[in-house]
Amino acid sequence: HVYIPNNLRKAGILKSYKGDDFERLPSYDSHEVITRVGKRIEKSISIPSFPAFVWLVGDEEQVKQDSVAAREGFIVEVEE
Repeated sequence: HVYIPNNLRKAGILKSYKGDDFERLPSYDSHEVITRVGKRIEKSISIPSFPAFVWLVGDEEQVKQDSVAAREGFIVEVEE
């Protein structure tokens, strides 16, 4: 279970996001994006403030690589 943070580390209205094509990851199992464009997004400081979650299944090394790729690839644009 991988928590995908708000990469900007600032709160505001979500204008857009990209990188939610988590199916590209070899260890992908499922995911949930819990934020929506036009809604307020908070800094990722606790579980409810993370905009997405990804479930990965596989060997430890692949899951580690995919965790990094999922976090680095999920990009949000926020209007303060």
